[in-house]
Amino acid sequence: MQDTMLKKTIASLPQLPQRQYDTRQQLLYLSMAAVKLGLYDADDLIKAIIGNRQENHRYSLYNNKGEHV
Repeated sequence: MQDTMLKKTIASLPQLPQRQYDTRQQLLYLSMAAVKLGLYDADDLIKAIIGNRQENHRYSLYNNKGEHV
């Protein structure tokens, strides 16, 4: 199935420079992006790969005020 809206949204994002974060942290960021894009099954798989539970995931990169830590 083709999702034209999703493809256009991803294509419209600017290319960012490579990050030197460890793999777990990169997967946490990817999980956040998956949720924003509505890719919930992909988010579930990422969480399973890194062994992170839902309640811990939301604050692993941000504090309880939503600020990056």
